Amino acid sequence: MKSKANLLAFYLDEKDSAIEVLQNAIKLAAGDQNFISRCKLDMGDIELLKGDPWEATLYYQQVEKAEKDNPTGYDAKL
Repeated sequence: MKSKANLLAFYLDEKDSAIEVLQNAIKLAAGDQNFISRCKLDMGDIELLKGDPWEATLYYQQVEKAEKDNPTGYDAKL
């Protein structure tokens, strides 16, 4: 699902559909915090493509808070 969302957002220019796919993936993850964080990083990237930096910042901050001492958290911080 994550790969499909990236395809939709970055190659097919269907950003809203990609965010929906990622939100569904988060719902289905049910406890895999690392996967949820990676999905939120992608959602932040897509929001930046849409021109909404504030929404992207919210996603990045959520990931940074959830993954403080992991490489995923470091990616969100950058």
